[in-house]
Amino acid sequence: MALGDIVEIDGRTVLVLGQEVDVDKGQPDAGNALVHRVDDTLFLVDTGVTNEFRAALIRAIERVGPWHKLVLLTTHGHVDHIGNNDLPDELASTKDITVEHYVPVHDLPQMVDPLHYWKATFDRVVGVTPWPAPPGLVANKVVSLFQPLRPFGRTTRAFEELPLERFAVGAQRLTGWSFAGGAVRVIRTQGHCRGHVVVFFRDAELLHVGDEGNGGCGVMQDSDQLKLQSILRRWSRKAPCSG
Repeated sequence: MALGDIVEIDGRTVLVLGQEVDVDKGQPDAGNALVHRVDDTLFLVDTGVTNEFRAALIRAIERVGPWHKLVLLTTHGHVDHIGNNDLPDELASTKDITVEHYVPVHDLPQMVDPLHYWKATFDRVVGVTPWPAPPGLVANKVVSLFQPLRPFGRTTRAFEELPLERFAVGAQRLTGWSFAGGAVRVIRTQGHCRGHVVVFFRDAELLHVGDEGNGGCGVMQDSDQLKLQSILRRWSRKAPCSG
């Protein structure tokens, strides 16, 4: 499977596959994205990065049927998940649709200044493993791979601007935010990085975990590791996962 390949989950849900990073080849990683339609509302979870991935997102969006509203849900602010966050605005310029975009408030600083975030991250592990250059130079090299980087759109706002809800998913009592009458639920987890959320799609019985279970990148310096352990333990037996 390659960058931009589309995996159909059901007639209104598709997964768009990303790729692993390869710094030597100048290749950024790209997080998987999920497209899911609820009636006339399209939900897009994360937007990866690169123009090639953007084109794949457009193809995926065209596969899930008619819709008139697009809601972009950003799981977290890492650069491999936010590069095409202006895509809803592009679609709105050519279609008669409405657009909303939500991000975790705790990840806004790293979305505004990813270089500072990654330098701070690399500073924490200097001396643990050999480094080819000082952390600042490494951070600059890594962030430079993720181009074009468009983390914000005209409608970007924080999830936390919405009323925090308590709801049940099966036997679990959770906090977060609901959309489409509860068909889509965004759950605070914060185990991979400080703002991370996961998204549950009720009708597809699917949990999109983003990077919460990402062994390759693991937990970041700003994460809540206790939340990571408790959330994944509770969810592991509840629903199929994508990420």
